[in-house]
Amino acid sequence: MRPGLSPERREQDPVGKSYLSSDGAALRPILFTKSPLLAYASKDLIALVEASSLNLVRTLAFWDAYPSSFGTDTFVQHITVDTARKWIVAVAGNRIAIWVLSSLEETKWHVHSNIITAQSVSALECYDGRLFVGIPGGVVAYSPQVVDELITWTLVWRTKKTSQPDQISLSPSTTLLATRSTSALDVNIWSASSGCLVQRLSHPRPVINVAWRTPPSNKEEYILYTTTSDSALRIFLPVLDMPQHLQLHATIDPYSFLPSSLATNRGSPVMALHRDLLRIAVGNALRDPRDKRTSFTDSQRRRLTEVYEEGWDLFARILDDGSIVIQAVANIDRRPPTLLKQFTLLHSLFDPPLESLPTSLLLLPSATQLNLITNPPIVSHSLLPFPFFDAKRDGLRTIAAAPESGKYGHLPIAQISRSPEGHAVAVMRRGAAEIWKVKKSGDLRLVQQFETVNEATVLVFHSGSFWCLHIRIF
Repeated sequence: MRPGLSPERREQDPVGKSYLSSDGAALRPILFTKSPLLAYASKDLIALVEASSLNLVRTLAFWDAYPSSFGTDTFVQHITVDTARKWIVAVAGNRIAIWVLSSLEETKWHVHSNIITAQSVSALECYDGRLFVGIPGGVVAYSPQVVDELITWTLVWRTKKTSQPDQISLSPSTTLLATRSTSALDVNIWSASSGCLVQRLSHPRPVINVAWRTPPSNKEEYILYTTTSDSALRIFLPVLDMPQHLQLHATIDPYSFLPSSLATNRGSPVMALHRDLLRIAVGNALRDPRDKRTSFTDSQRRRLTEVYEEGWDLFARILDDGSIVIQAVANIDRRPPTLLKQFTLLHSLFDPPLESLPTSLLLLPSATQLNLITNPPIVSHSLLPFPFFDAKRDGLRTIAAAPESGKYGHLPIAQISRSPEGHAVAVMRRGAAEIWKVKKSGDLRLVQQFETVNEATVLVFHSGSFWCLHIRIF
């Protein structure tokens, strides 16, 4: 669906290429559908795309829940997915909308309910109907109730006054919340049932991401990964006699990912890979009888067997040359935690190499392999366990890439001009301009974006390397 189409036209939209996402928009996996989907914000829409092909499956319009927002400058800032209830939750300003997957048709979504908060929302988390909302001053929790066949939302608790959270992460046991704030050096741990502060974890630099580790199926442990602005990842493990009290036990230094040939530290943050999905994929590759007829050597099979049996936690970093480095941390599930061991497992390349550094990685299951999603920009890759863990280039192959979008992509286009040789395009929007370079594949790559006045004209030369700005003065 294109922004601005009527509800009648929206139902007739065919499946097609992905929608432009907001610049650096967070991706949310949807794993309760027939095939894995990705959800992300695109202006006043939520785009649902196939995780592998990135083809558009459906869009959810925010104005379905709030009709008065149709045709206005409404932007969806945050989305989250409630796997237990099969919900998608989105927020624009102080208005929250919830959609539910139809029980009759898997491709149909219906507006479930909505909430209007007193203050603007900065973060969302939802599980099994419990909605956690970040607002100025802290976190509030809501729960749904049915009154006279109408769904209403009731405030359950509010945290004590603290900095406005920019991320809320619920632990796998659903008992603890971890929150972080922009430029803050602390991560707050809250009780998900009462909103009481459990612990505050201090960091030497601002925290840019928090994520709970999924524990083994036979354990209920609280292990937290935090990433700071210097790209380092820290591992917090529970104290033996205080399982809900976390303590720093390891730091994965981004410099340790650099080969000796690289002297700079330019690269993505250190990112954790989903251990359970990797282990399942590796186990399937080892058990698949078709692998016996391939040309993989015994040493390659031994490497994969070692990855499977040892159960290492793997962490990735993408370097500025487009390569990916994987480090392993062993013995996280063993006690005492002083036995942690960290080592480099492999250094490999994407096929073709990445053109820009992503800030997030997402592993998703597929029928015969794993899908690795890098963002931004949103690019889908196939991950084949045998060649990947042998550092072969065909272990990571690009499947599809979503159209690029800059931070001004929501503004209307006023004019377009191309360079004399046709290798670059200047896009003039209302209040901004973009420079796009034509790649060998024929696709466009965003190389420059900046604010300007509405009357400005941009001329581009030499494949986008040079441009000039002409402003008409009356």
